[in-house]
Amino acid sequence: MVIWIVIFVLLLLTLLLRMFIKRMFPIVLILVFVSCSAYWMFDQSRSTTFSNSYSQLYLEENEIERVTIGVHDVQADVDGLEREVTIDNPGTIERIVEDLSDVTYKRVVGAEHRINRFSLTFVVEDRVKEGFTSIERQYVSIGEDHVSLYPILSDTDHLETIQALANNQDLDWRQVDDE
Repeated sequence: MVIWIVIFVLLLLTLLLRMFIKRMFPIVLILVFVSCSAYWMFDQSRSTTFSNSYSQLYLEENEIERVTIGVHDVQADVDGLEREVTIDNPGTIERIVEDLSDVTYKRVVGAEHRINRFSLTFVVEDRVKEGFTSIERQYVSIGEDHVSLYPILSDTDHLETIQALANNQDLDWRQVDDE
């Protein structure tokens, strides 16, 4: 359907330009430029940042109560969750969210399921109005080069805090049994 709309618009633009420009070569150049620009804008619209996709984590009126970090076996055929820990220290949570804020990734239609090294479950308290709160969970699967299913475009050290926590054996890690 979209392709037919594009063709129709290009034909309409050709007819409109033909009224003012008699030679065909400049019209073809204009159409090529318009087509390439439209494709570039469409392609750019599919990339987004972590802070835009998970904006609930960055709203001032919301408070992240805790985050559960899961470490996965990326070689496993299924989930492959090996161990997990819950972090409720506000400073550590803030560092995790700050590390992820600059990650830019591209949404790909029909991306295949993949297992990333880490999963994060944020428990967010939203103060709806005075005396009322709403609790939401935000789930994120993240690895070196992917956020959920989508490839990361930016060159950031987004796993710095998460990797440090994963290597910290002093935390109360819960081993997940294969049942």
